[in-house]
Amino acid sequence: MIRSHTSLALLGLVFVVIATLLYFLRPGAPEAWAFFLLFASIGVTMASVVDLTLLWTLPRLFPILAPYLGTFGIILVGVLVRGYTKHDGARLLEGAPEAGEPGFSERQRFAPQRRMWAMTALLLVISTVLAVLLAGARPGSVRYDIVDGLLYTWLCATCVLGLALLAVGYLRGKSPRRRARIRQILWAWPVGAGIPVINLFVGNVLGLQPMSMIWNGFLVLVPISTADAIVRHDLLRLNRTARRLVGGLTVAALVGMALGLVLWAAVQFLKLDDAPAMVALAALLFAIAAPVTHRVQSHVEGLLRSRRYDAGRLVADFSARASTATQLAEVLARLREALQQSIAPGSFELYRFDRSAARLVPMGQGAPVAVDPAVQAWLDHVDPIVIDEDTPAPAALPGAALAVRLAVANEPVGLLVIRERSDGTPYEDADVAFAAALGGPLAASLVNTLAFEAVERLNRELEARVAARTAELEQKNAELGTLNQRKDELVATISHDFRSPLAVIRQNVQTVLRDLPRMDPVDVKNFLEGVARQEDRLTALCTNLLDLARLKQKSAPDTPVDLAEVARQMVDDLAARAREAGVELNVDVAVGGTTMARGDRDRLSQVVQNLVDNALKFTPRGGRVQVRVGGDGRMVHVDVEDSGVGVPQDALPRLFEPFFQVPTNTHAGLGSGLGLAIVKAVVDAHGGSVTVQSQEQRGTTFSVELPALGSGTALPPSSPLGHDAAGSTAV
Repeated sequence: MIRSHTSLALLGLVFVVIATLLYFLRPGAPEAWAFFLLFASIGVTMASVVDLTLLWTLPRLFPILAPYLGTFGIILVGVLVRGYTKHDGARLLEGAPEAGEPGFSERQRFAPQRRMWAMTALLLVISTVLAVLLAGARPGSVRYDIVDGLLYTWLCATCVLGLALLAVGYLRGKSPRRRARIRQILWAWPVGAGIPVINLFVGNVLGLQPMSMIWNGFLVLVPISTADAIVRHDLLRLNRTARRLVGGLTVAALVGMALGLVLWAAVQFLKLDDAPAMVALAALLFAIAAPVTHRVQSHVEGLLRSRRYDAGRLVADFSARASTATQLAEVLARLREALQQSIAPGSFELYRFDRSAARLVPMGQGAPVAVDPAVQAWLDHVDPIVIDEDTPAPAALPGAALAVRLAVANEPVGLLVIRERSDGTPYEDADVAFAAALGGPLAASLVNTLAFEAVERLNRELEARVAARTAELEQKNAELGTLNQRKDELVATISHDFRSPLAVIRQNVQTVLRDLPRMDPVDVKNFLEGVARQEDRLTALCTNLLDLARLKQKSAPDTPVDLAEVARQMVDDLAARAREAGVELNVDVAVGGTTMARGDRDRLSQVVQNLVDNALKFTPRGGRVQVRVGGDGRMVHVDVEDSGVGVPQDALPRLFEPFFQVPTNTHAGLGSGLGLAIVKAVVDAHGGSVTVQSQEQRGTTFSVELPALGSGTALPPSSPLGHDAAGSTAV
């Protein structure tokens, strides 16, 4: 018994040392205070039991501190899950609906947190009552035995309650880092705290023969696992040692529990009380458990193990490859490869910071993110940001678990957002440091590749613009060539049209001047009439040329014009010519539609006259020319249809060009080739359109559409019309 108490004293010193070390490593942190309070109390309590040894003599602290151990344990659990400072942490422990979940009530938002404090106060009251009763009872008395049984029952109940709260916090927790801490505690606490509590409960409450007090050494699993869980991701770099220690002690605890239970059963039921039999039984148990211990320890280390990778080699390899990359896709591929070989995130996103638009532009398939104050805080934060319950992710970046600012010359150029792992394990300090080490070369590569791609894009745009400009110049050159050819044709046509009448005039004048004394008055009259006819032809040609020039300079008067009346007048004026040519000429005005237009009456009359005159010229004897006028309330239609020789299909596109004449034998060379060009110019100036349909040897139809009066369609601004030149134009 003295040796057992001596071992408890030494174990208590270990508790005090671990608790003090953690407190000084994390001074002022709530976890450090709660840890120190619990495990320093356990250590002092265990050390104060040693009053039967020669190690030291302490006051009777056991009855004062022991009742509070379970309460201190629950306080530590509440601190770990933020049950006292965060109402969501308290709700998590109760399993109550959280904000946004069905059943959540805004009035009950802070109720779980208040209940957490109330439960802690109740536990402190019960612990205080037990401490008072235990301190006032005399050891060995019946009252002391009763209070002692209540004490160990209370410790067992609070231990089970603390483990239950931790289990609820683990199952409902949303933070991978906090879940990992709770998982580590849950792995060691049932073994570390369960064996001593069961030992004391069985021995002191149930009155059975207690197990060896040496097994209480497994209690050291509790502070070791909790210390590792608290500081694992924050400060200490003892992860591998802590994992091995927890795994080894777990194996030892399991083997010790099995050995103790078997030996206890052998003594109680088989009545084996001699030493050789005990040694043989123990050797048999160790031989059976040997193959299992290694697997158990490996499994424990696997649960607590962080990912192992050569961070220095991966960073150097990424820097070397990314620095020579010229395309952003190649940098993303190298980054994906480096992350998968190291921290293995579920996904990640690389953003470029567009300062002018105040947004983050994804380099992958995501959507742009507006830079609000929360995102801007990330861009201004130099160190990597680990997302936790205390540092939530902005609403614009859901699912983020780790964020690394990318900066060049201390100016943010982007953001690397790493999301949670698929298996839910958190990122440790080594993972955060690795991601931060990738940030420097990644920022430089991002800037370099974007600049290179911008230069390439600019080169492509310049090449495309040069190609487009070259094609445009080639088109302009072709158009200029066509215009030059048409100019030559125009000059030749005008020269021909002027030279032919002048030649006739010159011949007639020379004949009259030479033979005038010998000519009779009738011959002189015939020659002079020929001169007059050629002069009329020259005058008409000059008039048409002037009309085309004036059409581009003057505006049309905006006056009502009845196109039906204009058509009837033109038919009446040309009726005699039609009878002489043997052509039937009719006009048909539709009933029920408006035929009123707005514009220049003289010019619109010229349009109808030119079209009818053109139809009579190319319609053979016995043919027919039909003029139809109608309207639909929005447009006025004027159609001139003939049964003449028609126009070849290849000549239709050029029919309205100045001086263009259809190359036919019938009426070849008649007219100036300006009549239809004037028709097109006048109709366009009035906001209308003119089209032509024709079949050779079957006839041609010209269709004119003009905005109707009152249709709401006004004449085009500065419509190019000259109204001081009159007369018809023959084609």
